[in-house]
Amino acid sequence: MKAGKIFRAEDWWIGKASMLMGMVYMLSALFGIAFGSFALWAACSMCTIIGFAALGYLLNDYFDRDSDRLAGKKNFLLGKGVAEQAGLLLVAVFLLAAPWYFLPWDLYTLCLMAGQLLAYLVYSAPPLRLKERGAAGILVDALYAHGIPAMMATYTYMLLSGARPDLMFLGLLLGWQLAAGLRNVLLHQQDDIGHDTRSGTITYATRRGGISAVLLQRLRIAELLLLVSLLVYGSATRHSFVWALPAVALSLLVCARMPETDGYRRYYPNILYDQWLPYTFIILLACQDIRYLLLIPLHGILFSRAIVSELYHSIPWAHYAAAVRRALVAVADRVRLAGNWLIYLIFRLAGIDLIKEQTDALGYIRRRMHRHQR
Repeated sequence: MKAGKIFRAEDWWIGKASMLMGMVYMLSALFGIAFGSFALWAACSMCTIIGFAALGYLLNDYFDRDSDRLAGKKNFLLGKGVAEQAGLLLVAVFLLAAPWYFLPWDLYTLCLMAGQLLAYLVYSAPPLRLKERGAAGILVDALYAHGIPAMMATYTYMLLSGARPDLMFLGLLLGWQLAAGLRNVLLHQQDDIGHDTRSGTITYATRRGGISAVLLQRLRIAELLLLVSLLVYGSATRHSFVWALPAVALSLLVCARMPETDGYRRYYPNILYDQWLPYTFIILLACQDIRYLLLIPLHGILFSRAIVSELYHSIPWAHYAAAVRRALVAVADRVRLAGNWLIYLIFRLAGIDLIKEQTDALGYIRRRMHRHQR
């Protein structure tokens, strides 16, 4: 089985895991996490992110088996026996729980975890099954996919650093993540409207015959404004945060120049969250300790391989190679010409005019040696 198929990681690895690791970098920069302890906290964060995401997708697929079979939609658990399903569930629970042996936690952490698990169940499991109950399902999806994980990560790093909970920061963070979560789930339902119609699944999108582009645009504007507000507010604590604002502006400019049909443009600002901001915060961390630059290739291998590969194949390497060869030949010609003039001038200083002698330096030397041998 391909790695991307395990726990349907291909569906959430870039969009959610990369964004949450970017948040880990952001929080590490904000709270001044030392490089020496960062590796353990980041590894634990990654592990519990994978565990929670895997559990969420397992539960969703478990309760969606019949509807997905009718719709011909992919479902990770279709064709798997009870023992295999139970084994996968245990692996997911172990991955999400084990890191908390090292990570700090308290009653609020347990409440956030309980809220996350409860949101999974009320969203997918009958009799509530909020995913088929319109706006309630949209809100719960945004909470478990974005809001609660972001709050859990932030509160954990506050505990790690000994910082006091900042209600304004937490409020801006939650608002930003909820807006992003609402936009993403609405886009997801819009993409699945055909499958859901065939299987008889009633979602917010199927009830309204589609999602309004105006609503999506308003959510996009709201989340960007909340993100900018969060960065500005964070810069009061960590002045370097202000340097994340140009990354937001540049990503918006790049998006505006993309074709209307480009997937990145349709889902923008997701690419800002899972690509631009993580590298921005790695650079901000490197301003505190240059060793943090080691995260750039590591994050690239884990989360940016497809983008790097696409960029690599889009570059006309043969054209550039030919241009480099032409440039090298031109430089070599100029170096050779300059060298010849230098040799000529040296001989002129010695009273020898190689032009009048109608020879070059080596020929002149050989001629003189031949005369001496006579």
